[in-house]
Amino acid sequence: AQLLLGCQFNRWFGIRTAAQFVNKNYATNLKFHKKKYETTYNNLYLQAPLLMDFSVGGRNARLHIMLGGYCGYWMTQYRHGYIYSPNGTSGIGYKSGFEEGYNEHLDGGAAAGLGLTFRLSPACLLHLEGTYYHGLMSTTVDPNSTFNRSYTLDMGISYHF
Repeated sequence: AQLLLGCQFNRWFGIRTAAQFVNKNYATNLKFHKKKYETTYNNLYLQAPLLMDFSVGGRNARLHIMLGGYCGYWMTQYRHGYIYSPNGTSGIGYKSGFEEGYNEHLDGGAAAGLGLTFRLSPACLLHLEGTYYHGLMSTTVDPNSTFNRSYTLDMGISYHF
């Protein structure tokens, strides 16, 4: 979910930002004593991209190329599965919550996207967009840094004042 705010300076260039709730989820597989242990992670971020929006096309349909960056805040994490303990045995079982001593709340990096807009009426546009977010800040404090790499697909309607 997102709340989008943009300003179009002319037909081909604008700038946009948004307040987004983004789920960045993944799964890992650990192998210990010839047995696999799967862990799934569900992470909720509040993030705000700032993107330059270059567009080409006609009045009723336009192609958008977006470039910029984003900053985010890691709000919650739910972990379901197993991890290695410090002495190399598997599993602390199911775990939920944010590990304050291990994870960093702040995230940020570069962003790029492609989109299409279609005019529905003089004041309403239909948006179809895909954006790639490439994290440049580690989300962990250990020497094995972890960086977010995520894609979003968005569809929405905007109203122009």
